Amino acid sequence: MNGAQLRALTHSEEPWIEAWSLGRNTEISPAAMLRYYSKKASCDREVPERPILEERHVDDDLFTAVAQEQMIRWQDTLELLAR
Repeated sequence: MNGAQLRALTHSEEPWIEAWSLGRNTEISPAAMLRYYSKKASCDREVPERPILEERHVDDDLFTAVAQEQMIRWQDTLELLAR
């Protein structure tokens, strides 16, 4: 698929049309994409698939560091949800 074909395809899809109607530089929200592709998938139409990752091993130290960062980042939110 070349650039012109990709542009024609994406610019005909609901998330792009919806964002464009709100303004030229409006970002297409993840929620709009999820809604659109979920609707397509429920009608047995072709949808993008997640790539299969070749790497199956995650470095333990890296995983621990990232998990700790996320726990600190979301600590206030998690405490609110736990109430």
